[in-house]
Amino acid sequence: MNSVRFGILGAGRGSDLAQAMHHVPTAELVAICDENKERLVTVADKLPTLKTYNSWAAMLDSDIDAVIVASPMPLHVQHSIDALKAGKHVLSEVTAATSIEQCWQPVSYTHLTLPTNREV
Repeated sequence: MNSVRFGILGAGRGSDLAQAMHHVPTAELVAICDENKERLVTVADKLPTLKTYNSWAAMLDSDIDAVIVASPMPLHVQHSIDALKAGKHVLSEVTAATSIEQCWQPVSYTHLTLPTNREV
């Protein structure tokens, strides 16, 4: 069975998720991204095998399959859309948006990640 290669956006709340990902047998956490370099260093010290990015676009250009959006909530909609446009599957760590209307915005991009030929 193939594993899904994940990246996390947001090393603040994402650092706890990074620790938990090691217990999911079909998930491989390979990258984490944050604009705050100090937070990245803290996570990298705990999980030295992770590739760290301080550029969201650079992580999206990498070979990850999926993104966990753990950035500040007001940014979730745009970060989810960016990831979907890049062909990445998206998991939102908390509420996906601040309104029902915003929730529908990323939905219009989900076709960019389907169909998948990956067996998980």
